Amino acid sequence: MRVEYDSKADILYIRLRETSPVESEHLEGNIIIDYDEKNNVVAVEILDVSKRTEKSFSIPIAAPSGSCTFPFPPGSRLGGGR
Repeated sequence: MRVEYDSKADILYIRLRETSPVESEHLEGNIIIDYDEKNNVVAVEILDVSKRTEKSFSIPIAAPSGSCTFPFPPGSRLGGGR
């Protein structure tokens, strides 16, 4: 897993797999989920992230089993929709 922040674009990018995305789902709140050809989540992008956080922020990531949990809206593919 790799986490990057682009301060010029104000995007937080969380890369979960090293496969190439073939499809993206745009969720409410400027969140984009990228999927590979097997419908696995490849990455999560959060746009305008500085508008959602304090001026200074850190992102603790603990995934001892190699998995992560993100809260996704109920209507999204990951939240049980589609």
